[in-house]
Amino acid sequence: MITDPMLIRIGQAVQLNHQGEREAARLEFEAIWDEIGGEQGDPLHICTLAHAMADAQDDLREELLWDLRALSAADLLTDARMRQAGVGLPAGGLYPSLHLNLSECYRSWAISTVPVSTSSKRSPRSARWVTTSTGG
Repeated sequence: MITDPMLIRIGQAVQLNHQGEREAARLEFEAIWDEIGGEQGDPLHICTLAHAMADAQDDLREELLWDLRALSAADLLTDARMRQAGVGLPAGGLYPSLHLNLSECYRSWAISTVPVSTSSKRSPRSARWVTTSTGG
């Protein structure tokens, strides 16, 4: 069970976001960010907050920035710090979710910046390119 008060507070802000209160969640995340000392704070707090803050962004560039902050902070985490905070996961257990969010951000970025021609388009259900006929 998580015992770290700051992680509990971040979790409460995450719930705001999940309930559709994105602006309220962002404001709470920003306040927490200032309290933890931004990028000079505890890597566990930075990682957790940045991971959650990325999900609350409307702008893809901001989402990417927060995802990268989360990943950088994860590199500084130790299993001992995770246990101390009551997190039932080793530090390495964060990477799948962090990488998944980052890859989704890059995928969204690629989709938003690469024009789709009339002769080929990307299948929305897979990573394969699908060729369509343009007539003869």
